[in-house]
Amino acid sequence: MFNTNKSKGEKMNSIKYYLIIIFVFSIQFNINNVSAQWTQAGDLNDIGLYPFISVVDSNIVWIAGGEISAVVYRTINGGLNWISIPTNGLPFELSGIAAKDASAAFVCDYAGTKTGGNAKVFKTTNAGMNWILIDSTGGTNGYFNGIKFSKTQPQFGVTFSDPPSGKGNPYFLLKTTDGGNNWSRSSAPGIPNTFGLFYTLFVIDPMMYGFQIINPTTTQTKSYITKDGGANWINGNQNITYAEGVDLVFSDNKQTGLITNYNTNHEIFRTTNGGVNWNSGSTGLNLSGFNGACWISGTNTVFIYSNASTSGNNIIRSDDGGFNWTAQSTSNTPGLMEMDYARFNNTIVTYCVSSKGNIIKSRQSVQNTGILQSGNNVPGDFKLYQNYPNPFNPNTKIRFSIASEKNNGKQNVKLIVYDLLGKELVKLADNKLSAGSYEVEFNGGNLPSGIYYYRLSAEDYVEVKSMILIK
Repeated sequence: MFNTNKSKGEKMNSIKYYLIIIFVFSIQFNINNVSAQWTQAGDLNDIGLYPFISVVDSNIVWIAGGEISAVVYRTINGGLNWISIPTNGLPFELSGIAAKDASAAFVCDYAGTKTGGNAKVFKTTNAGMNWILIDSTGGTNGYFNGIKFSKTQPQFGVTFSDPPSGKGNPYFLLKTTDGGNNWSRSSAPGIPNTFGLFYTLFVIDPMMYGFQIINPTTTQTKSYITKDGGANWINGNQNITYAEGVDLVFSDNKQTGLITNYNTNHEIFRTTNGGVNWNSGSTGLNLSGFNGACWISGTNTVFIYSNASTSGNNIIRSDDGGFNWTAQSTSNTPGLMEMDYARFNNTIVTYCVSSKGNIIKSRQSVQNTGILQSGNNVPGDFKLYQNYPNPFNPNTKIRFSIASEKNNGKQNVKLIVYDLLGKELVKLADNKLSAGSYEVEFNGGNLPSGIYYYRLSAEDYVEVKSMILIK
């Protein structure tokens, strides 16, 4: 309380003093929040040593696994509560999950033996009340190693199994182009004495996807990638000594990729030519154990997480495609096995599950990969073009032209997306740009269907256009 006998000046000084204290405390509070990027979001004791996770949005998350039988959980409130999903009809422990919403999900299984055989894929559309068999591999060898949908084209999904006829024979794949309503069989040529690895499946779009394979005799792994929808497969030139596995992720540009490794040198491998060649690098940070990875679609942000059995900061983040890394606080959660996320423009909500059933989550900011200059000619006028495709789901490209040059050859340019009520949703551009033609991609994956507006402003020029998102 303030002394009522103080002068007006003394009272003002006292008020200023208390405001400073509050301000300093607020800064410290924010700093502490920033340092604790990951917080606890659940604990599932029976999920098994190899759990898989699928994030639909910030609130809906599914987890699957099991030790001797199938186990599935789901939250619809961001991890406050986890509900056990019925698994009647699922004969064995699960080796992958891809959820579409609070009711629909796809799972694949481990086939119940060490050698596998006749592994299966199922779907539910009523939160586990019924599980419908999609297909099985047949054969007496191998099991499914994951199931994923594209983040940019969510109607397309892939699951893959080890060779059902044994090492060296063709890999078994299923693909969908309609969100999982229909699946078609595919294959990848067999490579002598190899099989696939858990947690390594990545899916960019219907043309590019792949996974890691291992030679159990030499314990070396390589990438196995298609860039033409499965017609041809590239076997990368890297030979990485296996120790509990490595992970494989790619940027949406289909050229830049990353492979994690298990050793004490903090080694990673990078490619800039779509996986043809890989070069060794280092994170420079101490992250022991098997290292998984998660590349955030439409950005240069990559996470690496560790399944080390010791507590500590077991996640690192890069915002330049894997060249520089910073450690993140993970609430002392060991044994991290898989990470997934939902993106809402420049914000991601990310979940990670551990081999002990611990779940951690984080809300962080990301930046779009950037604005691409689409030509060398200097335009004669300012112009904002109609987005293409339009209508779109969920990605579309917006082109614009900048004519005159000011401010040392560059001028302030903003390209902002709004909803029907005029609420700003995302800044696609807020840069000083030279005269030229540019293109930027907008992802509406976390927005509902509807009409949206995008507004370009540069110096004295302003133009607005509408676009339609249909899901």
